[in-house]
Formats: sequence, C-alpha cells, structure tokens
Amino acid sequence: MELLIKEETLGLDVIYIQTKKWETVVGSKEVRNFGGSLAGQKANKGILITTSSFTQDARVCTDYFA
Repeated sequence: MELLIKEETLGLDVIYIQTKKWETVVGSKEVRNFGGSLAGQKANKGILITTSSFTQDARVCTDYFA
C-alpha cells in the first residue's frame, strides 16, 4: 500500500508512506529502493512500515535520508 499526504495547503510538504508485509527482515536494499521512491514521488518525507523488522544495515542506511 502506498499513500501520499500533502501536509500543508500549498502541498509543498509531501509525505510518502509505504507499507508492506515481509516474511523476512527488511534489508538496506529495500530501504534504498524506498529512498528512490521518495524522489520519484517528489516527497520530502517518508515512512516505511513493515510487519517484519529491519536489519542493522537497513537502520544505518536511513541516516543517508535523514
């Protein structure tokens, strides 16, 4: 599931939300792909939600998007 939220009246602040059900842990590749999706959606904020957990590499990878 994917959602785009325009946080203010002018729509300058866009939040991209992606939810997925993973059977295994989420790795850095998936986090990088999500970061690319942020650019593709022209969003400046993002939330990646999973039913699983994130690897340590995936958690470190988020520092590049912060």
